Amino acid sequence: MRVFLVRREGDGLVPANPRDTLPKAAYDVVGLLENLPWLDQVVSCNEQAGVGSPLLRHEDANSQFEFDFAYADS
Repeated sequence: MRVFLVRREGDGLVPANPRDTLPKAAYDVVGLLENLPWLDQVVSCNEQAGVGSPLLRHEDANSQFEFDFAYADS
C-alpha cells in the first residue's frame, strides 16, 4: 500500500513534513525517521489487525510511503 502524508496549504497540498523536499526522495532514511511516530502507529495497527508490515519505506515522491503486508497461503 502506498500513501502520501500531506497537509493543505492555500488551495493545494504540500508534504506534511516541510523538510521532505528532496528531488529524488526514494528510500530517504531521514524522511523515514522523521515520520517514524505516525509510521509506528500504522505498523502497530497493521499488526493488531493480523496483516503485519514486514516492509516499510519512504517511496519515490516526497511524502510518499509504502507499507507491505504479511502474506499467507490462501
